[in-house]
Amino acid sequence: MSIADFFAQLRQRSNARRYPPAHLAAALALQATPPPPDLELRWKCAYSGRSSADFALAYRGLLSYLSIVKLAAACKAGATVLPSAAADSVWHLLLHDTQAYTEFCRASVGFNVVHVPQRDAADLTSKSLATTWRLACCLEAIDAVKPPRLPLLFALDTQLDWPQGHSYRLEKMGSQRRIFLGIGDNPRDVTGLLLLTAVSSVGADGTHSCGGSSCGGSH
Repeated sequence: MSIADFFAQLRQRSNARRYPPAHLAAALALQATPPPPDLELRWKCAYSGRSSADFALAYRGLLSYLSIVKLAAACKAGATVLPSAAADSVWHLLLHDTQAYTEFCRASVGFNVVHVPQRDAADLTSKSLATTWRLACCLEAIDAVKPPRLPLLFALDTQLDWPQGHSYRLEKMGSQRRIFLGIGDNPRDVTGLLLLTAVSSVGADGTHSCGGSSCGGSH
């Protein structure tokens, strides 16, 4: 067994202790939640030119994030932030009907997820982002330290070519994989933040943040 494989197995065992199978299963089951009947139509009216396939992917992204919120709450993993503007676009439409949104959250997540505006772009280079990365990788069975691909939430805006979205890209440089977050004209290398903190615990204030073209919530 190589050193890399040894540490990969250690991380897998650590994840199994940190995220019990029952909590993982409950979070993953949330992703089968169907959208409210009129949500797709309202989304396509709000974002003209977008297809049903685009909506399905953006909605899937939101469910992925709500799964992360549910898992974070169950395992006391700490604060999270939604790294996708496309998924956020669906969330904002859900929020238009407060009662329907509350019922949607309680039926899917099990509690009301309160939308909290992101303070500024710094939220996307914070420990909250690292927590989101770690949980997203866990739910998709991706090695958070040596990822072969990006989790859906981190690839979504690029896949949909979303205007003013958050573009993450994974680049292999020699034996290393680097992750870049596109903000403005100068993409930031967030590899150290995401990968190094992926194997350590982070803040436990339980909040989940959002804002501008990206969002989060609390409960």
